[in-house]
Amino acid sequence: MNYLFLNFKRIFFIFLFLLTAMLSVGASVLSLSTDNLPIPKSESASLQSIAVTGKVTDNTGQPLPGVTVLIKGAAQGTATLADGTFNLQVPGENTILAFSYIGFVTQEVTVGNRRNISIMLQEETSILDEVVVVGYGTMRRRDLTGSIAQLKANVVANEAPRDVRDMLRGNVAGLNVGYSTGAKPGGGLEVRGRNSLTASSSPLLVLDGVIYYGGLEDINPADIETVDILKDASSAAVYGAKAASGVVVIMTRKGTQGKPQVNFNTSVGFVNMSVHMPVYDAQGYVKWRSDVAKSINVVKNTQNPGMYDDPRNLPSGVTQEQWLKYDSNDGDLLKTWFNRLYMQTNEL
Repeated sequence: MNYLFLNFKRIFFIFLFLLTAMLSVGASVLSLSTDNLPIPKSESASLQSIAVTGKVTDNTGQPLPGVTVLIKGAAQGTATLADGTFNLQVPGENTILAFSYIGFVTQEVTVGNRRNISIMLQEETSILDEVVVVGYGTMRRRDLTGSIAQLKANVVANEAPRDVRDMLRGNVAGLNVGYSTGAKPGGGLEVRGRNSLTASSSPLLVLDGVIYYGGLEDINPADIETVDILKDASSAAVYGAKAASGVVVIMTRKGTQGKPQVNFNTSVGFVNMSVHMPVYDAQGYVKWRSDVAKSINVVKNTQNPGMYDDPRNLPSGVTQEQWLKYDSNDGDLLKTWFNRLYMQTNEL
């Protein structure tokens, strides 16, 4: 039994040695055969780096700086220069380049046998949104958390405003606009009411990006494009402590390309007195004052008949001497009469 077991063991190790040798020889032969095989043309091209240049423009032919040019499926890329040109090393002709820019449709281009690629990006109007200037940058209006009210001049064009205050009065929530008692336009501005007992509550005025210290009456309303009112503390991010009472940002109209245009605006209005009162001449005015004095001083008029009547035309039974004795005077009939009617110097 021991002799059979030893023979079986020797046979097993000999078989294992032969199997290992056969596998090693087969792998060597396979390696030699594959090393001599030619590499396909497409694979050899993909292993070579290719320099690709180009230029990116918009639909009007203007160069677009800052356009992102990325190799699809890789993190390698570049951006266009100020003149819209770019230079990029790509791994092969099968490389796909993706051109993307804010507000434009992303385009993908296969390099192929081209070494200079010119791309014209198309505007993507579906993603355009109203943009608001905030501090040192811009953001979409729907993402804005600060309180900003904007008034466009064409909205109040039919109101024929004489002054900037006329444009703002009643058209901006949270803005109180005062009135002027004189003929010259005037009145103060207060954003969300008075916020100080001693200091000024007037908002900061900014005209075309420059702090404006003049009067609002010096700004022609017809030249105004938009008026923005910054109501909360976020306005202090740019203007500092001067914006404590809010900021009124006025932007005037700018020139545009194209044919010259001339606009003519005019307005016609009528003014009527709310209470219709007759206009007297001198004699009628004195008679009206006499009637008013009689109606107010009924008791005096009863005790002193004809006290407020014309001394030259007194009631019957009343002499001028009696009429003068009703109060102390210097004997001048007309002067005494006018004093009783409380006539002022300019009225006399």
